[in-house]
Amino acid sequence: MVQFLVGRSRDRDTVARPSLILGHCRDMLPNMSKLARFHPLSFSASLLLSVLLSGCDFTSIGNSIEEGRANLLISKAHESRDAKDYRQSVDTLKQAASLAPKYARVWYELCNAYAYTGEYDLAIQACQQNVSLEPTAGNYNFLGWSYWPRHDYVKAASVFELAIAKSDDPIYQDHYLWSLLGAKEYDKAIPVAQRLIEKITKDKSPSVRLDTTYECLGVAYAATGQTSKAQAAFRDAGVESCSFGFVEKGQMQVSCKGLKQ
Repeated sequence: MVQFLVGRSRDRDTVARPSLILGHCRDMLPNMSKLARFHPLSFSASLLLSVLLSGCDFTSIGNSIEEGRANLLISKAHESRDAKDYRQSVDTLKQAASLAPKYARVWYELCNAYAYTGEYDLAIQACQQNVSLEPTAGNYNFLGWSYWPRHDYVKAASVFELAIAKSDDPIYQDHYLWSLLGAKEYDKAIPVAQRLIEKITKDKSPSVRLDTTYECLGVAYAATGQTSKAQAAFRDAGVESCSFGFVEKGQMQVSCKGLKQ
């Protein structure tokens, strides 16, 4: 599906943006039931690994003849995707969905495929079907992502809330925080950022950067007129100030000034 990374570029911009890479965790880690979640821009190998190991949450691998046939079609769809024939990939996955409509993996793959073709409303529908079949934290996370390219951050935030109700994974909390910023729900974003900072500090989680979260906290404080608290958060992040904005296709960006060397 359209997938996202809250990352940091060399000019200190922190960006959440969609990517159409590496969306098929079963291809990479076929023996694991909890697989990949992505997001891009500039990220370290350790962050990439932590993302890879923490998310797809598919419980069914193919327990019937229909699902087995669907898996063969999924493999063919991946071949089309790799050849950049995204329309053929979608058409093949639609066949798989017809064969095994109760197989959650098909709908995840179809959601991902629609993202490649830019059919974001259809991607959302496919992700909703995926969640209805397997309502796991990881699948709610995918559904939340699918709303970002439509700039529906309010809906995304409501879905990420369901993800964090099922799992305290900091990645889900991070996506929730970014969605709240995108929705301009800054009052809600403040306690979410504070809890995330506490969790990152306690667990020493490598999947979400502490300074990035302080930047987001500072942005939320500044937007609510709490200047002194914003300045304190920016100091904790190692910057003088930050601003929040949008780039394109659901991308959100925090740009900061005054880096510590």
